[in-house]
Amino acid sequence: MLIVFLALFVFSSVHADENDNYIEREISNINKLLENAKFVKGVLFIDNDSVETNILVFKGTHKLNNSLFCVCKMNNNSIKIYRAKEIEGYKFDGKYYKKHISGETHFFILKISSGKIDLYERNDIPSDKRFLYYLKLPSSDNLFVISPFDKNITEYKVSDKSANSTTSVYVSKGIDQNSKCLSLNILVTVKV
Repeated sequence: MLIVFLALFVFSSVHADENDNYIEREISNINKLLENAKFVKGVLFIDNDSVETNILVFKGTHKLNNSLFCVCKMNNNSIKIYRAKEIEGYKFDGKYYKKHISGETHFFILKISSGKIDLYERNDIPSDKRFLYYLKLPSSDNLFVISPFDKNITEYKVSDKSANSTTSVYVSKGIDQNSKCLSLNILVTVKV
């Protein structure tokens, strides 16, 4: 039992370290990131408070940084860097990045749409090279995780001869992230 616990601890620490190592490398080159930096008005969400500030817009290959940390220019022109461990999220240019925790790993997920189901996405990060969608149902505190590029969804066709129709049911094999994320069992049913 102790060996399994230690193995899980080491595995989660390695993944967390991958992200932390990446962040440290990017921060050590912060002057290079700031050379052609564009800051826009934005909002930080810290605990139960919101703070207006100027947020760095990452471009090109640095867009990955949006999922791991946020660079802000404070009122006195000083630069402050916030990791997902430190804030609840941030918003700029109509984009909202919300903190998410998967095991020991903290990162931001981007809200794509709101409605009956809130949809978030996360591009690959150093500790997990998959692109993922996160669905938030209003009746649940949990997030459902979908990996659209993995072969984890099976389609079943169900014929109803009396109604002269066919229904497609999509079932996900599931992705385990942690206790706050559940695999999605039935994704959608469509009448054809």
